[in-house]
Amino acid sequence: MGKFLFRGLEIHSNRMWQQGEVERSLKFMEEYEMNALIFHQNDLINQLVLPGKYFDNDVMWDRWPTKRQKVLYQREYINRITQLASEAGAEFYLEIKEIDTCEEIFEMIPGLRRENGVICPNHPFWEEYEKARLEELFSVCPGINGLIVSLGTRESKVSAAANRCTCPRCMRTPEITWYENMIRALYQSCQKYEKKLIVRDFAFSADQQNLVLEACARVSKDITAALKAYPHDFYPTFPINPQIGCSGLREEYIEFDVWGQFFGMSCFPVSIAEDIKQRMQYSLKKGACGVWFRTDWELMHDASVERTMNRVNLLAGAMLAADTEKGTDNIYREWTSQGLYSPLKTVSQKQEPEIPQNPEAWRYLKQFMEASWEAYRKTEYILGHQFLESDQPPYTIKKAFEIMTVIHGRDDWEKGASQRVEVTEENIEKIASEKEQAVRETKKLAEFIEEGHLGISSALHGEIIASIDLEVLFAELCKAVTLSMYGAVWAEKQRTPEAVEKLEQYINMLNEIAERIETTLCGTDYPYYIYARLQPERLRRYRDDVLAVKRRMEQDVSCDCNR
Repeated sequence: MGKFLFRGLEIHSNRMWQQGEVERSLKFMEEYEMNALIFHQNDLINQLVLPGKYFDNDVMWDRWPTKRQKVLYQREYINRITQLASEAGAEFYLEIKEIDTCEEIFEMIPGLRRENGVICPNHPFWEEYEKARLEELFSVCPGINGLIVSLGTRESKVSAAANRCTCPRCMRTPEITWYENMIRALYQSCQKYEKKLIVRDFAFSADQQNLVLEACARVSKDITAALKAYPHDFYPTFPINPQIGCSGLREEYIEFDVWGQFFGMSCFPVSIAEDIKQRMQYSLKKGACGVWFRTDWELMHDASVERTMNRVNLLAGAMLAADTEKGTDNIYREWTSQGLYSPLKTVSQKQEPEIPQNPEAWRYLKQFMEASWEAYRKTEYILGHQFLESDQPPYTIKKAFEIMTVIHGRDDWEKGASQRVEVTEENIEKIASEKEQAVRETKKLAEFIEEGHLGISSALHGEIIASIDLEVLFAELCKAVTLSMYGAVWAEKQRTPEAVEKLEQYINMLNEIAERIETTLCGTDYPYYIYARLQPERLRRYRDDVLAVKRRMEQDVSCDCNR
């Protein structure tokens, strides 16, 4: 039996500050023998320490009394959570993106920010600051078992990855030196208080990824590497992360997203259970000894995979972490026996799960959830390449291609991958076929779960069908965006009346879908994130960019004809 030693559940939204939600997660963890609770918030340390070395009590009273009191209350909350986690047999970890400092520090120590407003990440103060924060953190919250840290991301305030400082110190300091210095400061503080340090490989390029892992190895082999199961972000269409088994550190933990930032945001029922199983089996064979699963997302409140149809993905992760040979049929049976949640209700609506009465319901649900993923990957991805902005259409044609081939490009990990999505006649034909298939497959999903198949109430069945109808709209939206973005670039390349006329068809398609979305959603009462995914004004803003290309092409083609 393949079993991971570290089996974690990650909360990555404001649910972490709601004790009832945390207790619900701990109960789930106890039931499935998960042993690590993770709170993920970029500035989490700032919520718990000032630190007092730079902000003594008198200064805080005089300048920032509200922040002082907030920090004091929040650290007591965390101490209560660490106690509850311990009672449930789980360790407790903070997951952060460093260096995410408080704004007040720049007022206390003005030299940290240069004249042009840029922050110098290589200022020697930052190493001292990191040590001071961690030592205070572990003193006031001793129940914390360790830190999970991202250093290679551009999301933190101070980082080498996002460095725009051009001072002599930055010009002569190699990036790896910054990583090494920061990791050493973190590791020394963790070691002093006997806390585990886990460094994530979260980076936007293979080069940044390699720098972080190399810096860890230079500091200590005892640092644990955290690697996503995917090479860049949580894209189930991407290959397995090639760094797994190659970090050079003694321990590796593998991260999964079961919430679905890049596969439906749990607004739409989708199962990636089989994908999770394959990646976990591979990771275990490569020597990984830990896994954890993200259950929500920092930018979407009042939402959790624990109370959606996509709970099956969390169950898959939890059950496979204890036995990677577990059959997926067993996972679907377990999920069905616990009851279904509506895909159209938020966490705070406190719905009770409804247990299907048909003994064969799990078979229908398995077919449905797997078919949903097959339809969805053709909807949100272009031949396996991500082009949306976290389930929303891009604002411009340029941004769509930038997301696909630069920001979320596969070429770093799959040489020549972007050639499949270049604007060529052959590629356009394949891509158009994929998007047509996505719409057809989404429309057929309701056939897998006709009302008699499951043995659930008409109300719940109706909400599941409604979510499919909304997904049909989303599939058609993605089809229109894809055809128009390729059609626009093709028109600029071909400069023919035929290509411009085709662009007019795509613009009409975008207009028609925007109107249908408005009509469909008018008078409805869905979670706010449904409206965020299906946003007609955002679609029209993108349409305006396509329209601008058409008008420019009409002028150019007319000029060419006049010559």
